[in-house]
Amino acid sequence: MTSKKFLVDYDPIQLYTGEILSVVGTYTGQYCRARLSFVQSDIGDRLVNLTPYKKVDYQVGMDIVGCKKLLDLPGEQHFLVSRRKIAKVFSPRRAFTSLPLEQKTKCGELMRSIYNFSGITRTQHGLIGSSALNVRLATSDFDWMIYGRVHSLVRDFLLNEREAILEYPFPWSHVQQKYGNYIGLAAVDLQNLFNRRWRYFRWRDLMISMSFVDLQLTADRLLHEVTYGKEIKLEGKVVDADGCYHVPRIIKVNCDGAVHSVFTWLFLYNGAFQNGDIVEFTGIHCRIGGQEYVLVDALNHYIKIVSCVGSEGFSTFTFRKAVRIDLLSIVNLLNLSEVDDAFVLPLSQRLETIESRVHTRFNRGFWMTVWDGNILCGCWAVSYDSLQEMAMFSTLVVRPGYQGKGLGKQLMQESIKQCVVEYNPKKMQFDSWNTNQALAVLAARLGFIKVAEYDEPNKRPIGIKNVLYERVCRR
Repeated sequence: MTSKKFLVDYDPIQLYTGEILSVVGTYTGQYCRARLSFVQSDIGDRLVNLTPYKKVDYQVGMDIVGCKKLLDLPGEQHFLVSRRKIAKVFSPRRAFTSLPLEQKTKCGELMRSIYNFSGITRTQHGLIGSSALNVRLATSDFDWMIYGRVHSLVRDFLLNEREAILEYPFPWSHVQQKYGNYIGLAAVDLQNLFNRRWRYFRWRDLMISMSFVDLQLTADRLLHEVTYGKEIKLEGKVVDADGCYHVPRIIKVNCDGAVHSVFTWLFLYNGAFQNGDIVEFTGIHCRIGGQEYVLVDALNHYIKIVSCVGSEGFSTFTFRKAVRIDLLSIVNLLNLSEVDDAFVLPLSQRLETIESRVHTRFNRGFWMTVWDGNILCGCWAVSYDSLQEMAMFSTLVVRPGYQGKGLGKQLMQESIKQCVVEYNPKKMQFDSWNTNQALAVLAARLGFIKVAEYDEPNKRPIGIKNVLYERVCRR
């Protein structure tokens, strides 16, 4: 039995029966809620105290002797665990000491940079997951934990730190496998939930997933018996999104004047919302520990971001330059198969990766974006060559479902205006392929003329010519 006073959110724990779980929430009492993470297996790919273990990914239906099962979803098998069952609590704060010297040094440099920006000290950092167990694989990301209600400070740091490149440490297929069977969440809904995930980034060559723990927020009261009511489905505006960063995740949503506490244990919604978001949610009305909630914890429950709608019922589109936090949204948009396949050649088949394309053009100029509420509808990149005083546009995209509304033309117009204001270039150019007649028409309307047509084997398939368009701004 553990004698630790607090069992803290994300703490890895090992039971006497061998299972390794991650605590979900922070507890002072005799019980905690925990998510199954690793199980003993003869085919396990890592050793914990010389015993082979394998990671629990998308499985369901597992049981632990003496522990009541609370939730059984892919990657979210939760159990009620008594302290008497816990043989060991691994220390996230000590996990840095077991890293190889090079990784330890880079982690220390990141902590120092965060401290210089925000005042968050080294003692507030920890590593969870496989790092805390000292069983990291070469392909594992760093599950990084910061203790304190400081997510806004870290967000500001990451958006201002050029060495922090926003990037997912996992393929998009992982998200689809884990959450793709949630009823009511289509692929685009998952995309929207992950669009703001600034917590995923690359620091030097370390892939990092960052989460936060509010040590003042305990979840003991939420282990009480639940009194269930009716299923409800509502739409409203998020008025307190801070709750989505901490467990228990309680997001306050105003629905026509009535504020509902939307409550979920699911990691899916970690950091997904901001104040002002319009969301639709489906869950079950319940009472826990004397408080009323809308509980979202089943395959047919969800919280999804919907488009903001103006007073006259028409979508309100916003054009603006992308900031660093938007880059993940642009990468996600370009990775959509319908978008990728529309390019000749598809972007995914070119020498430059989509992630590199997005970040390189951001660093060399800017991305102009168009939004429907919180949905990224389209983008166009501008790179500027100061020696030649020339701007090169590239990667014009309008999201499927938003095409035919004139957004492509407006994106080009807004990008050109912004380019003139920032750079006052002598020339502006962009290229396309000779069968893209729609873009040829747009080019002519915006004052571009075709100046070259040629083979470009790195960008176009055999038989398709590259076409260069140019507009002279000044001589």
